Amino acid sequence: SGYKNDCPSPYSTATDEQKEYLYTNLVGPAYERFVKLVYEGRQQLMTPEEVKSAADGSIFTADQALEKNLIDYIGYTDTAISTAESLAGIRNARVVEYTRPFSIANLLGAESKATFKLDRNTIQELTAPQLQYIWSPGL
Repeated sequence: SGYKNDCPSPYSTATDEQKEYLYTNLVGPAYERFVKLVYEGRQQLMTPEEVKSAADGSIFTADQALEKNLIDYIGYTDTAISTAESLAGIRNARVVEYTRPFSIANLLGAESKATFKLDRNTIQELTAPQLQYIWSPGL
């Protein structure tokens, strides 16, 4: 009901006041928390300045992240599972992954007989860029 109720609006250009409000109340604090959490987890390997330098919004390859001390090593899912088992002191852990597959029926609500609904997860699934590695042994 206030003048900031639609800030930011996808239907109009943000004013300087709205941009400042968003940075001061959302973007800035989220960035500072991110930098703080990365530093807390990597303080043995990185200075606060190195964390801030790396936290510029860039996307890093695994090799680049390793070079910048953002990760400890490069591996695949099986490596992550065996590392988790080792850290937990267990063997042969049962790994369960649940995801509801995306379908047009879900989107249109045919399964639930509900009305058409676009929730946050559906919108994210439809619009978020996804990094994919597609490998075909025949090519």
